[in-house]
Amino acid sequence: MRSPALLLCLLLPACGHPEAWRGSSDPRWPRHDPLRGVETSIGRQVLADPAYGDLDTLTVLGIEFVEDYGLHPFYLEGGLHYGYDRARRRLPTGERVTSELSRFEFTAGLRLEPYFGRLSLSPYAGLGAALVLVKADLDTEADPQGDDSDSTVGAYWKLGLALPLNYGSHIALELRGVQGGLISTEAFDADIDATMLALVFGFRR
Repeated sequence: MRSPALLLCLLLPACGHPEAWRGSSDPRWPRHDPLRGVETSIGRQVLADPAYGDLDTLTVLGIEFVEDYGLHPFYLEGGLHYGYDRARRRLPTGERVTSELSRFEFTAGLRLEPYFGRLSLSPYAGLGAALVLVKADLDTEADPQGDDSDSTVGAYWKLGLALPLNYGSHIALELRGVQGGLISTEAFDADIDATMLALVFGFRR
């Protein structure tokens, strides 16, 4: 996944932040409005470790908060992402196996969102710490098992391009990655490394 990340890095100086997001003469956009807001997202996350087996592609919902503390062009951000995957298969004996994986990511870090002038796309990047909790459930018809969970820490990064809409809202395409330690459950031992492509919906307040 290095190529998309490198491409977005190269696009950072080529795209500008809409003036409306920092204040303009348009009455829809308050002048001198600091960057504060909330973002929701939906995406698909691919887990790098083959130990996850059929549970390696999660559907992820996320929410993040962004605050301006006078560090422009850096902003503080924090959020939660929840991913889920489920797989079913039959063993050669005919017995059905149901596997489920839930993943929670708690993150906090810095966002870089430079202002290049009145252009249509706004590039941004983020980097910070992540706490990842993974819950796995592997059941067979003859031997139902309970959930088993583990957690570890790591780091996250992200690169995105946002398009402003009306009245402080925006949409963005975001590439996001997490790297870190190992988790151990009854179903598998694996690292938390993952990459996600997400569609983001943001609201400035």
